[in-house]
Amino acid sequence: MIKLGQFLPDQPPYKNAGATVATNVVPAANGYTNLPDVLPFSGATNKFIRGLFAAKDDSASAAIYVGDENSLYKFDATDSSLDDISKTSNASYTTGTGYVWRFVQFGENVVATNYSDPIQTITAAGGGRFADLGGSPPKARFIAVVRDFVMCGYTNDTTDGEKPYRVRWSGIGDYDSWAVSATTQADFQDISDMGAVTGLVGGEYATILMEKGIVRAQYVGSPLVFEFDKVQLQRGCKVSGSVAALGRNVFYLSDDGFYVFDGNSSKPIGAEKVNRFFLKRFQSNNAARMSAVVDPSRQIVVWSYPSVDSGDGTPDELIIYNYAIDSWSTASIGLDAMAPLFTAGYTLEGLATISTNLDTLPSSLDSAVYK
Repeated sequence: MIKLGQFLPDQPPYKNAGATVATNVVPAANGYTNLPDVLPFSGATNKFIRGLFAAKDDSASAAIYVGDENSLYKFDATDSSLDDISKTSNASYTTGTGYVWRFVQFGENVVATNYSDPIQTITAAGGGRFADLGGSPPKARFIAVVRDFVMCGYTNDTTDGEKPYRVRWSGIGDYDSWAVSATTQADFQDISDMGAVTGLVGGEYATILMEKGIVRAQYVGSPLVFEFDKVQLQRGCKVSGSVAALGRNVFYLSDDGFYVFDGNSSKPIGAEKVNRFFLKRFQSNNAARMSAVVDPSRQIVVWSYPSVDSGDGTPDELIIYNYAIDSWSTASIGLDAMAPLFTAGYTLEGLATISTNLDTLPSSLDSAVYK
C-alpha cells in the first residue's frame, strides 16, 4: 500500500512531502477516501439554483425549499417535483445579479431573503405559498437567528435606503415586529468603519463578517439590546459565499486565503498549503457564484467556485477541507449552490418516484437519504 501525503500544491514539486494533485477525493487520516458522485434528487428549477434550505415543523414533518432568480419552490417527495410556491403566483421575484436566497427558521416559520424583494415567510412543512413578512422589515442580503431575534445585515429600507454596513433586528421573540422600540427591543446598529457586511452567522451571539474585519454582537438587554465588539481588525471577508459555520467556528475566505474564526480570533487554515493554488484557480470576477457548506458527518468544509477554466462563470470545481485533520483536497464537480439538507422521507412505495427498478436506486435501501 502506498500512503499518500497531504495535498500541498503551494509547496515546490521537488522534494514535496505531500501530494501536488488530490482530485475527486476527500482527505482522511491515512490518505484519502472516495468522493461520491452527485446524483439527481428532484425535478429542475427554471433557472440556476440560488439557495436551498431544509425545515421541520413541530411534529417533525420535513420540507425542502429551493430558490432561483424568479421563484421559490418546495420539494414534493410524491413525484420528486419542485412545486413553485412563490407569493401570489409562480415566478413572483426578481433576484438581482449576484444575489442569492438565504433562509432561516424561527419557530415553525421559514424566513427567506434575496435583497431584491421583500423578506418572505411560510410555515415550515405547511401548505400554501410564501408571503411578505409582516412588520415592515428591511430588504436584506443576510439573515440569521440570534437568540430570540431575527437579525438582518446589509439592509435597504424605505426610510434610510441602502445601508451596506447596517445590522437590524426584530422584536424579541417576534419575527414580524420591526419598528424600532424600547419595548420590543427591535433596533439597528451601523458599523460605519469596516466596509460592507459580507456574512452573518447566528446562535448565542452574532458573528458579523465585514470587508475589513469581524464584529461580535452579544445580547445584553435594554437599553443597548446588543453590545458590538470589533474583535478582528486585521482582515475581513470579501466573498460572502465563502462563509460556512459549525457551532462557534466560522470558515471564510479573506484576501490572502482561508481562515476559521472561533468567536475571538481567526486562524489560517490554507497558508502554505492551498491558498496560492486556490487564488490562481479562482475566477474572482464571478465570486458571487461561490457557495460553501459544512458536512459534519465527514468533518469537512466544501467550497464550490468557478475556476479559470469556466467559460461562463458557472461553478465547476470544489475545494475540500477536513478540519479534524487539517488537510485538503479538490474535486472537478460543478454545483450551483450547496446547503446542509435532510430529506423528506420515503415509504417503500414512494421509492418509485426515484426509480421503478430497485437495482437502479442511487443508494442502498438502508441509506439515510431515504429517512
